Amino acid sequence: MKIGITYNLKDDFALLTGGAEDALEEFDSEKTVDAIVFAMTKLGFDTAKLGGGEKVISRIKKEKPSLVFNIAEGINGRSREAQIPALLELLQIPHTHSDPLTLALTLDKSMTNQVVRANGIRTPDFVIVSRISDLQKSKLPSFPLIVKPAWDGSSKGIRFSSKVDTFEALEKQVLWVLGHYPDQQVIIENFIVGKEVTVGIVGNYPPKILGMMEIGHKNGNKEDFIYSLEVKRDYKKLVEYTCPPRLAEETVKELEKMALAAYECLQCKDIARMDFRIDSRGFAYFIEVNPLPGLSPGYSDLIIMSKKYGIKYENIIAGILDNAIKRYRLGEKN
Repeated sequence: MKIGITYNLKDDFALLTGGAEDALEEFDSEKTVDAIVFAMTKLGFDTAKLGGGEKVISRIKKEKPSLVFNIAEGINGRSREAQIPALLELLQIPHTHSDPLTLALTLDKSMTNQVVRANGIRTPDFVIVSRISDLQKSKLPSFPLIVKPAWDGSSKGIRFSSKVDTFEALEKQVLWVLGHYPDQQVIIENFIVGKEVTVGIVGNYPPKILGMMEIGHKNGNKEDFIYSLEVKRDYKKLVEYTCPPRLAEETVKELEKMALAAYECLQCKDIARMDFRIDSRGFAYFIEVNPLPGLSPGYSDLIIMSKKYGIKYENIIAGILDNAIKRYRLGEKN
């Protein structure tokens, strides 16, 4: 079986100027793509690098893959993660990970919150603003607050200054986000003081918990941890990863229940990573979902967590492929 791989590389956009300093943060490196290819080759698959962007159509037609392993983040707009999967649907080519609807929905934090809340999953209180004047007429959650671009991932737009404790600081940070991410709204959430935990989920019908990992400062107050751009870029020095997380048994059970419920109500497929905050009472709050979790060896949270649980990199890739192959019943057709 030939597996095509769709992706966006940082190097392909390295000459772009202007915009925010983290504009390329979501894109992958050649090293990550090569690691995926190497794992697939060991598993016995034929592979083809398809890339992303406009040329991907001709490459798909040339290579004729049976399945596409999709990690493309897309380019421009709040539905950008849905671009490649929508194209693959049009061409009737099976692909790994979630479908265009789920990928478009989950990149938008406020839309995601509304869906999971409607399904009984706890989230922080939040408001959306499009301009600074909206702050005066919005019913703001209680301080402390955290300010983020409404449809970005990989900690884009999140800095040490994103957590605010006063209205003056809130105004300043909202202006900063609007200035650096002018095509987006701003989401303002109640900052949950407590531990940050990420949960990996794999599979379909039914999905299963891959593992949980607590993420916090190596030398600092774990309850004020913010996974900001500054922290991610110096993660070896600044971040402590703990598997399993240091949580009470009842909190772990609640996390498992909430993560699986969110995965299913958002209709994620094959694999995803969910982020939560745990307050002082042990209550879990859904923060966001990444249905295209990073697969960079040694860097991405899902891979760091898997390694701590003794799961090999190639087994993660194999699991994603196996779940997609079963979902499309490709084994029955070949």
